[in-house]
Parts: sequence; C-alpha cells; structure tokens
Amino acid sequence: MKNLASKKFSKQFSIVLDSLEDAGYNNYWKILNAKDYEIPQNRERIIIVSIRKDLDSGAFDFPEPVELKSILFDVLEDEVDEKYYVDPSKVKALIPQLEKKEISNTVRASGGGSFDRHQWDLVAIRGD
Repeated sequence: MKNLASKKFSKQFSIVLDSLEDAGYNNYWKILNAKDYEIPQNRERIIIVSIRKDLDSGAFDFPEPVELKSILFDVLEDEVDEKYYVDPSKVKALIPQLEKKEISNTVRASGGGSFDRHQWDLVAIRGD
C-alpha cells in the first residue's frame, strides 16, 4: 500500500524500516507502479528491498520502468469458473436497494474479499 509512505503513516513506516535496520539490514524503498513493469494495471505499491548489511555492496538500484506492451484484455482468461460470478438473484435483490441508496454501492464478495460493483454496472447486468 503506497499510503504507508504518506505523512499520515510516516511513524509506522519509520518503525518498519528502523526494525529492519536494527535486525541488520540496509533498506531500499520506492513507490513503483505495476504498469511500469509490464503489468496492465495502474497499481502503485511501496516496494522495500532489504539486504543484509554484511552482504550489501550498496549498489542496489530499482529497475527502470519498461514500456507496457499489453492491455488487460491480453491477460484475462477466456473462460472463468462460475464460482467467481455474483449470483444473478442476489444482484437483482440489490438493485432496488442501491437505487434507494439503502445500502452502499459496494457489494461484498463471500469469503471476506470485496470488489467494487457500482450501480451503473448492476444496471448494465440487469439490462436497463
């Protein structure tokens, strides 16, 4: 999560880096975006590379960004198992609640995960 490097979490981030340093590691960190490393997704993350001090030559550099040559469609599977789909009856039940703003426009997936499913996506599924 790139926010770890923000002012809000600077104390926690310092604790992480200081703890690694105290354990005998030199730390190199940078915010990298997946799209700059051949992943067709705009996702920034903090990457921390820790090298044991007795092994570190001080020459570590993060790789330079490379040109993105694919799009998301190129890596999506042609067939997806039905277990990854939201049950249509649950979607139908949610649409009226979303329209009345009785619930948030985020649908929670089973198993503790979550994914965003905005109202206009649900309307498109319904066929309106």
